Amino acid sequence: MYVEAKERKAGYIDKDTHIPLSQVKNQLDSLDNSKKILVYCRSGSRSSHIAGLLTRNNFEQVYNLKGGMLAWQRANLPIKNKRPFLKMKKNIIYCSDACPFCQRAYQLLDKRHIPYQKRYVKSQNDWDEVMEKTGRNTVPQIFINGTHVGGFDDLSAAEQSGRLDDILNG
Repeated sequence: MYVEAKERKAGYIDKDTHIPLSQVKNQLDSLDNSKKILVYCRSGSRSSHIAGLLTRNNFEQVYNLKGGMLAWQRANLPIKNKRPFLKMKKNIIYCSDACPFCQRAYQLLDKRHIPYQKRYVKSQNDWDEVMEKTGRNTVPQIFINGTHVGGFDDLSAAEQSGRLDDILNG
């Protein structure tokens, strides 16, 4: 089950059923609660909420695609109607200087000598942009070489696992 029409244009898993996010509650009766259901969106964030909704409504075998279509695409798994997601070429942090996690992200990137551009999130339009690009409504949101890494915890985990080096090296 795919939850966002505009993201579906970038590619989707073959033989899925597309149900727009705004219509999932109205479609519950049309779904078979005994079948396995994989829910996904671009990043896995919005689909996790839908997976929770399905579970609360007695669907027994519900799975959220962790990392969404971005992770599916990075793993080179088959995609129908594949058009690459737009990528930013720079290292960008959507941030607020009052945020301690933002400060920690700056420190980690500075320590690694990774240049970045700060994009301060102040207005509703800024928050809408963050949500559209990441599926998340928190800061920091970090992009390295156009890849959405996530928040500070995600950046730190990528650093510890070596994934950050992979992202930096293309």
